Amino acid sequence: MGRLRPGGKEVLKARRYGTAHLRGIEIYRGRPVFYGLGEFFRQMGIIGLPGSEPTRGSGTLYDPIRYEHVMAVSTFAGGEVSEIRLYPIDLGWADRFSTRGVPRSPTPEVARRILERLQDLSDPFGTEISIEGGIGVIRPG
Repeated sequence: MGRLRPGGKEVLKARRYGTAHLRGIEIYRGRPVFYGLGEFFRQMGIIGLPGSEPTRGSGTLYDPIRYEHVMAVSTFAGGEVSEIRLYPIDLGWADRFSTRGVPRSPTPEVARRILERLQDLSDPFGTEISIEGGIGVIRPG
């Protein structure tokens, strides 16, 4: 991660090319650090021939959590983040090939699972995420 400096970046994504799965969120000097929000669409992890229903592989690349992510919307006041809303995204791990990897709103159960995982991943950074109506909310101190 690069160093934050006064008058510098308002938001920092920790990896240059990102990560394909959720990682924690930290509030550092009043600014969010997103260590990994996942993907907005996915087309990897599918094997098959044209015209046939592809099969799934095995291993960590084919884990269902690779299809569960969030989109973050940050609000700033006075140069610091005042609220972050975290919208769960389901990329349809169990769907047919033709719709797998396309973002959609998750079921309430999947949304809760995604947000609870993000709560656990963010806890080591001291970041508290509340779940309100199927959306994660961070309101820093």
